[in-house]
Amino acid sequence: MRKDKIMASVVTALDQKFGIKRAKEQLRKRWSDLKTREPEQYWRIKKLLKKREKRVRQQSKDPRTPPKSPA
Repeated sequence: MRKDKIMASVVTALDQKFGIKRAKEQLRKRWSDLKTREPEQYWRIKKLLKKREKRVRQQSKDPRTPPKSPA
């Protein structure tokens, strides 16, 4: 998936879930700032996204298994 499509989906999700209206360029700049100024937080977010992606991939292989709830 291209970065432009990802940013468009992030903009839509932020608006729908939290009522936050941001432009794609604004989000891209904030993400870039986060990478340089707060590397620890950046890596925690990346790790969380990887876990979520892995979980989605596993569910798509076997749709019968329900998602695991965090304990």
